[in-house]
Amino acid sequence: MRRWINGVLLAALAAILLQGAMKFLQGPKFEVGQRWTLEVDARYEDVSGLIVKIDPDPDFGQVIFIDIEGLRDIEGRPSSLMFVPVSRRALRRSIVRFVEKTEEEPFYIESFYDNWRVRRMTGDQAVWTRPVREELLATWP
Repeated sequence: MRRWINGVLLAALAAILLQGAMKFLQGPKFEVGQRWTLEVDARYEDVSGLIVKIDPDPDFGQVIFIDIEGLRDIEGRPSSLMFVPVSRRALRRSIVRFVEKTEEEPFYIESFYDNWRVRRMTGDQAVWTRPVREELLATWP
């Protein structure tokens, strides 16, 4: 009887550990309104991404649209990027820490989203698949 109880306890512990490992591997649950700090080039401090829309996508699973704030242009002036489509995997590899959750919805979402959908339907990949840091180094001054 004691072996049976030990076996049941061991199986329960293994199930709990497996469930925790699966949650860890899946990463955080992204939601609209969350702001995360992003790992980017050392010349930028306090760069963050605000999730403004999440869209299911047959090629990427989820496309997460973020506003990236805290950047600087080539002359050092504050700048930002709006409505950047990023794959879930790329965003998971880019976040540093959760900052806040806001209920504000940017006014431009639907028009930007409509333009993005047209580009996707015409064959444009139009999604960042590398971590934000790598995409910025390839495209940003």
